Amino acid sequence: MRVFRLGQLPPEAASSAGGKARGLDALLRAGHPVPPGWAVLDPGSDPAPLLDAWRAAGSPAVAVRSSAALEDGATASFAGQFLTMLDVRGEPALRDALAKVAASQSGPTAYGEAAGVPGAVVQEMVEAEVSGVAFGRDPATGEGVVIEAVRGRGDALVSGAVTPDRLRIARGARDGAVPLVRELERELLDRLAAAERLFGAPQDVEWCARKGRLWLLQSRPVTPTAPILLAALRAGATAPTCWSAAYSLAETCPAPTPMTWAFLTRMMSWDGGLGRAYRRFGFFFREDVKRLGFLRLCGGRLYADLGLEAATCFGDWPLSYDFDALRQNPALAARPGPKPDWRRAKWSFWPRLPWFAWKLLAAQRRLDAARGSFPAEYAAWEAEVRARAASAPRSPDVPGFLARFERAAGETAGVAIAASVLASAEWERTPPAERASLRTWIPADLAHRGPAEMELAEPRWRERPADLERLARTAPPGRDAEGIYALRERAKDALLRETEVLRLDLLELGRRSGLGADVFFLTPEELSSPDPALAARRRRERAALLRIPLPTLVFPAGDAAPATSGAGLSPGTAEGPAWAPGSPAEEPPPGAILVIPSLDPSWTLLFPRVRGVVTARGGQLSHGAIVARELGVPSVLWPAAGSLSAGALLRIDGSAGTLEVLPAGGAPG
Repeated sequence: MRVFRLGQLPPEAASSAGGKARGLDALLRAGHPVPPGWAVLDPGSDPAPLLDAWRAAGSPAVAVRSSAALEDGATASFAGQFLTMLDVRGEPALRDALAKVAASQSGPTAYGEAAGVPGAVVQEMVEAEVSGVAFGRDPATGEGVVIEAVRGRGDALVSGAVTPDRLRIARGARDGAVPLVRELERELLDRLAAAERLFGAPQDVEWCARKGRLWLLQSRPVTPTAPILLAALRAGATAPTCWSAAYSLAETCPAPTPMTWAFLTRMMSWDGGLGRAYRRFGFFFREDVKRLGFLRLCGGRLYADLGLEAATCFGDWPLSYDFDALRQNPALAARPGPKPDWRRAKWSFWPRLPWFAWKLLAAQRRLDAARGSFPAEYAAWEAEVRARAASAPRSPDVPGFLARFERAAGETAGVAIAASVLASAEWERTPPAERASLRTWIPADLAHRGPAEMELAEPRWRERPADLERLARTAPPGRDAEGIYALRERAKDALLRETEVLRLDLLELGRRSGLGADVFFLTPEELSSPDPALAARRRRERAALLRIPLPTLVFPAGDAAPATSGAGLSPGTAEGPAWAPGSPAEEPPPGAILVIPSLDPSWTLLFPRVRGVVTARGGQLSHGAIVARELGVPSVLWPAAGSLSAGALLRIDGSAGTLEVLPAGGAPG
């Protein structure tokens, strides 16, 4: 048994001391009133070290509580799953309490998993006059503070045996009351806010009061709910906006691991690939977007702040999405492209209008010039990327990985994004009647590709030999294509060759460090001194967050209208049974309508073998939509695609953006 005084827990013992002990230790170090006590590691072993410390403190009455390694985490509190023993007096009782608390941590829990290495917290008993729990956010709404309290000890409250008094404070309004004098209530609110600053997240604090003094008994993160997650996303929004999980990047990486998130945020920053590409053409971010970026994580999902994203091309030029229209019809997220909204122009914009007009003309001239110069530059670059990927070392070190990471997210992504910008410009300048002549490039080599292929943790097809062999027989043949428009897919393919190298680097570094696949739950900066417990905790927290349903579109206030309509992505009509495969390597039934969660390009391997496509997420300029149009496969964005029953007979119209569920006879239902 190892015993550490609370407030003196050394860093090397913190990860195995458990969330409760770590939280109390941090509160004490920050000067909060916490009953004196000890963090106990391996409480089921010989208790002599604890008994010595307890006797030296005067053998006080104590409370013995669990503090398992995974307990009181950000997404799983294990609340009420283990034994707590209060008012433990005397050595025999303390020995017995330790043994029982330790044993309670070895059984099954409501979470379907154990809480990790057992631990305990032993603290001097406070015979409370009032006890309670305070939440830094109301779990039901995501806003305001909630305090619940009972007279006497708090065990009856946390066990659910009694109905407590309740006070909710939100936006200055009070609802309810608790049996605390106003001075202690104010102190509790101040300490609740201070704990949030200390731990970086809203806290669930257990407390008690005796003889006019407040004591903090526990602090852990408020277990996230959808309202709490969305309130955190909305916090700080000062202008009309919408956070969209239908953004094109989310098609290939809807829920990035920490390593992939580091790559994507670097790639889409002013200093990364996006900024490099935009500077080439004379585009420029607004200053706040340079600092903050426009990608956000909410509940483990990738969202784009469309209000900030609109300011990545020409700074303060008043571009904006039609947020009211998006709110009324979420399917409009498939039609990207902010438009000028002069009502949002700052007063400082108008004197600079001639300068902005000059910048717009200069950018157009650069785009026109690149049509002639970029293809030759691209050919040399692509050959270099392919050679680099083929010769990458198979025994990487951390500095080498970091250099390749930076190059892929910066230089390589910059050229790939520049190719995409030029391809989009080519599409816009081509008359609609002639766009069928724009041919995209289709890869013949799929080994370095795969589902969710921008996610570094996701295996590539070469790691799934059975699927790769099946795709070699059934996937559409590769197709070369000329011209600027074709470079979009070629450049993305080249970038994916480099990200596959990053994946292989990480797998090897994970093997050597013993982290295995948990290496993807670290950031690049953490690879030099990897912390297995931190990586494992992030993996569990991400899995828990992804179980919380969140909307595709989030607005600063209120919700989007129910998704009852769609948008056309590729023209034409089709009828057939709904088919929602688990992998692009599966074989479709005859005449199927493919139903997929997003237009991840890996799904395009199935397009030639189905009658039509229905997707829950995706845009008209996404890779998947482009391929569908070129192959003549009718396709519809239908945000409610996940509710379609397997085998249901569907009729889709990719021109009108409509979907009908038909009865077995084929007439509309």
